[in-house]
Amino acid sequence: MVSLAVFIHSGEVAWGAALPLMLGSALGPNARLWIYRLLIAALALELLGMALGWHQPGMRMMQV
Repeated sequence: MVSLAVFIHSGEVAWGAALPLMLGSALGPNARLWIYRLLIAALALELLGMALGWHQPGMRMMQV
């Protein structure tokens, strides 16, 4: 905790990297559960997008 206070006070904390790491550490004990939840959510959104005909214009396959 002392080193954290020193680094914050001196402005040496890269918050863009620190915040995701802190969040990951906080969720660490339940990491496997969160991974499964995120996987199921991503798959559900992908299936919903396919069912509704959504597409991303920049993601089309190139025609040769």
